[in-house]
Amino acid sequence: MIVDPALSVPLVLLSAILHAGWNAAIRRQKDVQAATSIVAVGSGLLAILGAFVLHHEPEAARTSFKWGLVAAAAEGCYFVALGQALRIGPLAAVYAISRGAPLLFLWPASHLLLGEEFGWRAGGALSLLLCGLVLLSPVRADQQAGTASKAGLVWALIVAVFNATYSLVYKVALTHGADVLVLNATSLSLASPLALLVLARQSGPHGGLKARLQSAFRAAPLPLIAGSVACVVSFLLALYAMQGRGAAWVSTLRNSSIAFAPLWGLLVVGERLSTRAWSGILLVFCAALLLGR
Repeated sequence: MIVDPALSVPLVLLSAILHAGWNAAIRRQKDVQAATSIVAVGSGLLAILGAFVLHHEPEAARTSFKWGLVAAAAEGCYFVALGQALRIGPLAAVYAISRGAPLLFLWPASHLLLGEEFGWRAGGALSLLLCGLVLLSPVRADQQAGTASKAGLVWALIVAVFNATYSLVYKVALTHGADVLVLNATSLSLASPLALLVLARQSGPHGGLKARLQSAFRAAPLPLIAGSVACVVSFLLALYAMQGRGAAWVSTLRNSSIAFAPLWGLLVVGERLSTRAWSGILLVFCAALLLGR
Protein backbone atom coordinates (compact mmCIF):
# COMPACT_ATOMS: atom_id res chain seq x y z
CA MET A 1 0.00 0.00 0.00
CA ILE A 2 1.42 3.38 -1.07
CA VAL A 3 0.34 6.32 1.09
CA ASP A 4 -0.48 9.69 -0.45
CA PRO A 5 2.39 12.08 0.46
CA ALA A 6 -0.25 14.61 1.52
CA LEU A 7 -1.07 12.31 4.45
CA SER A 8 2.55 12.20 5.63
CA VAL A 9 2.20 14.97 8.19
CA PRO A 10 -0.81 13.56 10.11
CA LEU A 11 0.66 10.04 9.92
CA VAL A 12 3.99 11.13 11.38
CA LEU A 13 2.38 13.28 14.10
CA LEU A 14 0.17 10.38 15.17
CA SER A 15 3.27 8.17 15.15
CA ALA A 16 5.00 10.71 17.41
CA ILE A 17 2.13 10.75 19.92
CA LEU A 18 2.08 6.95 20.09
CA HIS A 19 5.87 6.70 20.37
CA ALA A 20 5.97 9.11 23.29
CA GLY A 21 3.04 7.27 24.86
CA TRP A 22 4.67 3.83 24.96
CA ASN A 23 7.86 5.35 26.35
CA ALA A 24 5.79 6.91 29.12
CA ALA A 25 4.13 3.54 29.79
CA ILE A 26 7.56 1.93 30.21
CA ARG A 27 8.94 4.74 32.37
CA ARG A 28 6.09 4.28 34.83
CA GLN A 29 7.07 0.69 35.65
CA LYS A 30 9.21 -0.34 38.61
CA ASP A 31 11.37 -2.69 36.48
CA VAL A 32 11.90 -0.53 33.39
CA GLN A 33 14.19 -3.00 31.60
CA ALA A 34 11.75 -5.89 31.98
CA ALA A 35 8.90 -3.65 30.82
CA THR A 36 10.94 -2.60 27.77
CA SER A 37 11.55 -6.26 26.88
CA ILE A 38 7.85 -7.07 27.21
CA VAL A 39 6.91 -4.22 24.87
CA ALA A 40 9.63 -5.30 22.42
CA VAL A 41 8.32 -8.88 22.35
CA GLY A 42 4.67 -7.81 22.24
CA SER A 43 5.20 -5.38 19.38
CA GLY A 44 7.15 -8.02 17.46
CA LEU A 45 4.37 -10.58 17.80
CA LEU A 46 1.75 -8.05 16.73
CA ALA A 47 3.88 -7.04 13.73
CA ILE A 48 4.18 -10.69 12.64
CA LEU A 49 0.41 -11.14 12.95
CA GLY A 50 -0.26 -8.03 10.89
CA ALA A 51 2.16 -9.08 8.14
CA PHE A 52 0.75 -12.63 8.04
CA VAL A 53 -2.84 -11.42 7.69
CA LEU A 54 -2.37 -8.46 5.36
CA HIS A 55 0.71 -9.13 3.20
CA HIS A 56 0.40 -10.74 -0.25
CA GLU A 57 3.61 -9.87 -2.19
CA PRO A 58 6.26 -12.66 -2.05
CA GLU A 59 8.98 -10.78 -3.95
CA ALA A 60 8.72 -7.73 -1.70
CA ALA A 61 8.76 -10.05 1.30
CA ARG A 62 12.21 -11.40 0.37
CA THR A 63 13.62 -7.87 0.04
CA SER A 64 11.96 -6.84 3.27
CA PHE A 65 13.40 -9.79 5.18
CA LYS A 66 16.95 -9.07 3.98
CA TRP A 67 16.90 -5.44 5.04
CA GLY A 68 14.85 -6.27 8.13
CA LEU A 69 17.75 -8.38 9.42
CA VAL A 70 20.01 -5.33 9.30
CA ALA A 71 17.41 -3.09 10.92
CA ALA A 72 16.74 -5.71 13.60
CA ALA A 73 20.30 -5.52 14.93
CA ALA A 74 20.00 -1.76 15.37
CA GLU A 75 16.45 -2.07 16.76
CA GLY A 76 17.54 -4.67 19.32
CA CYS A 77 20.41 -2.50 20.55
CA TYR A 78 17.99 0.43 20.60
CA PHE A 79 15.57 -1.39 22.92
CA VAL A 80 18.39 -2.48 25.25
CA ALA A 81 19.89 1.01 25.47
CA LEU A 82 16.46 2.61 25.89
CA GLY A 83 15.71 0.38 28.86
CA GLN A 84 18.99 1.40 30.49
CA ALA A 85 18.44 5.09 29.77
CA LEU A 86 14.88 5.19 31.10
CA ARG A 87 15.95 3.25 34.21
CA ILE A 88 18.54 5.90 35.09
CA GLY A 89 17.10 9.19 33.88
CA PRO A 90 13.66 10.88 33.84
CA LEU A 91 11.46 10.60 30.80
CA ALA A 92 11.72 14.19 29.51
CA ALA A 93 15.52 14.50 29.52
CA VAL A 94 16.29 11.01 28.22
CA TYR A 95 13.64 11.16 25.53
CA ALA A 96 14.72 14.58 24.30
CA ILE A 97 18.33 13.52 23.78
CA SER A 98 17.63 10.08 22.37
CA ARG A 99 15.17 11.49 19.80
CA GLY A 100 16.81 14.83 18.98
CA ALA A 101 20.50 13.99 18.69
CA PRO A 102 20.12 11.57 15.72
CA LEU A 103 18.99 14.46 13.52
CA LEU A 104 22.47 15.97 13.56
CA PHE A 105 23.60 12.84 11.73
CA LEU A 106 20.49 11.98 9.73
CA TRP A 107 20.15 15.17 7.70
CA PRO A 108 23.69 15.24 6.26
CA ALA A 109 23.67 11.44 5.82
CA SER A 110 20.29 11.48 4.04
CA HIS A 111 21.43 14.36 1.85
CA LEU A 112 24.70 12.71 0.84
CA LEU A 113 23.58 9.09 0.59
CA LEU A 114 19.93 9.35 -0.46
CA GLY A 115 19.76 12.76 -2.14
CA GLU A 116 17.26 14.18 0.34
CA GLU A 117 16.81 17.92 -0.07
CA PHE A 118 17.94 20.15 2.78
CA GLY A 119 16.50 23.63 2.26
CA TRP A 120 15.91 26.64 4.48
CA ARG A 121 12.64 25.26 5.84
CA ALA A 122 14.24 22.00 6.97
CA GLY A 123 17.20 23.93 8.38
CA GLY A 124 14.92 26.24 10.32
CA ALA A 125 12.86 23.36 11.67
CA LEU A 126 16.01 21.51 12.72
CA SER A 127 17.35 24.62 14.47
CA LEU A 128 14.12 25.12 16.41
CA LEU A 129 14.00 21.45 17.33
CA LEU A 130 17.56 21.48 18.64
CA CYS A 131 16.85 24.62 20.69
CA GLY A 132 13.86 22.83 22.17
CA LEU A 133 16.12 19.86 22.85
CA VAL A 134 18.49 22.05 24.86
CA LEU A 135 15.65 23.46 26.93
CA LEU A 136 14.17 20.02 27.55
CA SER A 137 17.53 18.50 28.57
CA PRO A 138 18.95 20.25 31.65
CA VAL A 139 22.30 18.94 32.86
CA ARG A 140 22.12 19.10 36.68
CA ALA A 141 22.03 15.64 38.25
CA ASP A 142 18.76 16.24 40.08
CA GLN A 143 16.11 13.58 39.49
CA GLN A 144 13.33 15.56 41.16
CA ALA A 145 13.86 18.54 38.86
CA GLY A 146 13.44 16.36 35.80
CA THR A 147 17.13 16.12 34.89
CA ALA A 148 19.48 13.25 34.21
CA SER A 149 22.82 11.98 35.55
CA LYS A 150 25.86 11.68 33.27
CA ALA A 151 25.25 7.94 32.93
CA GLY A 152 21.66 8.59 31.87
CA LEU A 153 22.82 11.10 29.25
CA VAL A 154 25.41 8.67 27.87
CA TRP A 155 22.83 5.91 27.51
CA ALA A 156 20.45 8.38 25.84
CA LEU A 157 23.18 9.22 23.29
CA ILE A 158 23.70 5.51 22.63
CA VAL A 159 19.97 5.19 21.97
CA ALA A 160 20.32 8.11 19.54
CA VAL A 161 23.05 6.36 17.53
CA PHE A 162 20.94 3.25 16.98
CA ASN A 163 17.89 5.39 16.24
CA ALA A 164 19.70 7.13 13.39
CA THR A 165 21.07 3.83 12.10
CA TYR A 166 17.76 2.00 11.77
CA SER A 167 16.07 5.09 10.28
CA LEU A 168 18.55 5.09 7.39
CA VAL A 169 18.27 1.32 6.95
CA TYR A 170 14.48 1.58 6.72
CA LYS A 171 14.64 4.25 4.03
CA VAL A 172 17.18 2.30 1.98
CA ALA A 173 14.98 -0.80 2.30
CA LEU A 174 11.93 1.07 1.06
CA THR A 175 13.83 2.44 -1.94
CA HIS A 176 14.66 -1.19 -2.83
CA GLY A 177 10.98 -2.16 -2.85
CA ALA A 178 10.59 -3.55 0.67
CA ASP A 179 7.06 -4.06 1.96
CA VAL A 180 6.26 -1.99 5.05
CA LEU A 181 4.42 -4.75 6.93
CA VAL A 182 7.06 -7.42 6.40
CA LEU A 183 9.93 -5.01 7.04
CA ASN A 184 8.35 -3.90 10.29
CA ALA A 185 7.58 -7.48 11.35
CA THR A 186 11.09 -8.71 10.59
CA SER A 187 12.92 -5.93 12.40
CA LEU A 188 10.71 -5.86 15.50
CA SER A 189 10.40 -9.62 15.90
CA LEU A 190 14.14 -10.22 15.52
CA ALA A 191 15.06 -7.28 17.74
CA SER A 192 13.14 -8.57 20.75
CA PRO A 193 15.30 -11.69 21.37
CA LEU A 194 18.34 -9.45 21.77
CA ALA A 195 16.54 -7.42 24.43
CA LEU A 196 15.55 -10.66 26.19
CA LEU A 197 19.12 -12.01 25.99
CA VAL A 198 20.58 -8.94 27.68
CA LEU A 199 17.87 -9.00 30.34
CA ALA A 200 18.55 -12.71 30.96
CA ARG A 201 22.24 -12.05 31.54
CA GLN A 202 21.38 -9.32 34.03
CA SER A 203 18.78 -11.47 35.80
CA GLY A 204 21.07 -14.41 36.55
CA PRO A 205 20.30 -18.15 36.43
CA HIS A 206 17.51 -20.17 38.06
CA GLY A 207 14.51 -18.51 36.41
CA GLY A 208 15.49 -14.90 37.05
CA LEU A 209 14.40 -13.74 33.61
CA LYS A 210 11.00 -15.44 33.81
CA ALA A 211 10.40 -14.07 37.29
CA ARG A 212 11.21 -10.51 36.24
CA LEU A 213 9.01 -10.66 33.16
CA GLN A 214 6.10 -12.17 35.08
CA SER A 215 6.44 -9.65 37.88
CA ALA A 216 6.57 -6.69 35.49
CA PHE A 217 3.59 -7.89 33.47
CA ARG A 218 1.44 -8.71 36.51
CA ALA A 219 2.15 -5.28 37.97
CA ALA A 220 0.76 -3.43 34.94
CA PRO A 221 -0.63 -5.67 32.17
CA LEU A 222 -2.86 -3.10 30.47
CA PRO A 223 -0.20 -0.34 30.11
CA LEU A 224 2.30 -2.85 28.70
CA ILE A 225 -0.23 -4.31 26.25
CA ALA A 226 -1.22 -0.80 25.19
CA GLY A 227 2.46 0.09 24.93
CA SER A 228 3.08 -2.88 22.61
CA VAL A 229 0.22 -1.84 20.34
CA ALA A 230 1.37 1.79 20.35
CA CYS A 231 4.95 0.72 19.55
CA VAL A 232 4.11 -1.37 16.48
CA VAL A 233 1.54 1.10 15.13
CA SER A 234 3.95 3.99 15.65
CA PHE A 235 6.66 2.26 13.62
CA LEU A 236 4.21 1.30 10.88
CA LEU A 237 2.89 4.84 10.47
CA ALA A 238 6.42 6.22 10.23
CA LEU A 239 7.38 3.65 7.60
CA TYR A 240 4.30 4.32 5.50
CA ALA A 241 5.07 8.06 5.61
CA MET A 242 8.70 7.35 4.71
CA GLN A 243 7.62 5.79 1.39
CA GLY A 244 7.01 9.26 -0.02
CA ARG A 245 9.28 11.31 2.23
CA GLY A 246 12.95 11.26 3.23
CA ALA A 247 14.26 9.52 6.32
CA ALA A 248 15.49 12.76 7.87
CA TRP A 249 12.20 14.57 7.12
CA VAL A 250 10.14 11.84 8.77
CA SER A 251 12.51 11.57 11.74
CA THR A 252 12.51 15.33 12.30
CA LEU A 253 8.73 15.66 12.21
CA ARG A 254 8.31 12.46 14.23
CA ASN A 255 10.55 13.97 16.87
CA SER A 256 7.75 16.31 17.79
CA SER A 257 7.31 13.38 20.17
CA ILE A 258 10.02 15.14 22.19
CA ALA A 259 7.31 17.61 23.13
CA PHE A 260 4.66 14.94 23.64
CA ALA A 261 6.92 12.93 25.99
CA PRO A 262 6.95 15.40 28.91
CA LEU A 263 3.22 15.89 28.45
CA TRP A 264 2.74 12.12 28.76
CA GLY A 265 5.13 12.23 31.71
CA LEU A 266 2.98 14.88 33.34
CA LEU A 267 -0.24 12.95 32.76
CA VAL A 268 0.96 9.37 33.33
CA VAL A 269 4.10 9.51 35.47
CA GLY A 270 3.46 12.74 37.36
CA GLU A 271 6.74 14.44 36.39
CA ARG A 272 6.36 18.18 36.89
CA LEU A 273 7.30 20.57 34.08
CA SER A 274 9.25 23.78 34.56
CA THR A 275 8.88 27.01 32.58
CA ARG A 276 12.03 25.99 30.72
CA ALA A 277 10.45 22.68 29.72
CA TRP A 278 7.28 24.37 28.48
CA SER A 279 9.45 26.73 26.38
CA GLY A 280 11.20 23.72 24.88
CA ILE A 281 7.87 22.09 24.07
CA LEU A 282 6.73 25.27 22.30
CA LEU A 283 9.89 25.37 20.16
CA VAL A 284 9.48 21.72 19.19
CA PHE A 285 5.89 22.29 18.08
CA CYS A 286 6.97 25.35 16.07
CA ALA A 287 9.58 23.15 14.36
CA ALA A 288 6.93 20.57 13.54
CA LEU A 289 4.63 23.24 12.06
CA LEU A 290 7.44 24.69 9.94
CA LEU A 291 8.47 21.31 8.58
CA GLY A 292 4.88 20.19 8.09
CA ARG A 293 4.11 23.17 5.86
